[in-house]
Amino acid sequence: MEEISVKDFRGAMEDRVAEFLKVFGVKDVQAELKKMTFSELLNIYLNVWTVELLHELNNLLRSRQI
Repeated sequence: MEEISVKDFRGAMEDRVAEFLKVFGVKDVQAELKKMTFSELLNIYLNVWTVELLHELNNLLRSRQI
């Protein structure tokens, strides 16, 4: 398993959270990201990931692939 630095992980989370913030109409996404602590960013990232996972599971259940 490849190691990833905290800086790289934060960057990956920021990219995903930025997409989420844009969907909800946040005007200055970069300013909002800079204000967030690592904990806040991780919380939003995990919530987005969980919603996406549940959406995928729902799609699989509907198509009876599970």
